[in-house]
Amino acid sequence: FDSENLISYEAGLKSELFARRLRLNLALFHAIHEDVQVGQFLAGSGGSAGVTVNAGEERYNGIEAELTALLTDRLTLNASFAHLDREYRTFEIRDPATDQLVDIARQAQFLYSPDTTANVGVEYRFPAIDLGRLALRLDYSYRSSMYWHASTLLNPFNDVISDEGVGRVDGRLALSSIRLGG
Repeated sequence: FDSENLISYEAGLKSELFARRLRLNLALFHAIHEDVQVGQFLAGSGGSAGVTVNAGEERYNGIEAELTALLTDRLTLNASFAHLDREYRTFEIRDPATDQLVDIARQAQFLYSPDTTANVGVEYRFPAIDLGRLALRLDYSYRSSMYWHASTLLNPFNDVISDEGVGRVDGRLALSSIRLGG
């Protein structure tokens, strides 16, 4: 297989505003990925074999944003968002039924990565106590669905075993800066 070739363009902004109480970071990017390498299983009379092949070309645009705000000296809010708009221009694989190369660009899925991720969190730091510092944190995170295989042509249950989008809430109560000893 040939080596991959990636051309990527990115523009962004990193800022600290309002006496460093607000941090905002933004990034926009565009990429052209040629000779994309993918793994493919080939079935044969002696069993199956895994091979790496060059499937074709993909293009994607994306945005990432991060925000951290110190609302008070004890209360911090953070959030982030990322989205990818992706498409395969070509995605050739060997059809196991016909042993011919077929272009599945319109049906192919991107592997191991969601299109959208987001999170928001808030943390409150209580006034210091004799034992140490106490903080309470609450977070919500989301990611859209993910696929483990590129195509149902080679993996008929690809849609069934894909990982659906998921949202998650996490909470944490932390005690830090514990004074030990004299």
